[in-house]
Amino acid sequence: MRFPRRRPMAVVSTPLPTTDPLRILSEYVLHMSITCLGEHDVTPLYEEYIQDARLGVAERAELTAVYRTLLPRTAVAAAAP
Repeated sequence: MRFPRRRPMAVVSTPLPTTDPLRILSEYVLHMSITCLGEHDVTPLYEEYIQDARLGVAERAELTAVYRTLLPRTAVAAAAP
């Protein structure tokens, strides 16, 4: 008895929206916020993220504003014994 051959199912690949600057900005802000909660310095992350060519001027300004908001927490946490 022979079984019919199955055709391979078509794989539909949907590209992830990695080029969406708002999505990238959201991920960066989330990562910086979580890092700050762990009482770590977010400056290295900010320096890396601000150089991302996929971000526009408005997104960079927003990232800078978020960084400045998180900076005092980081400075206070680093000064604590």
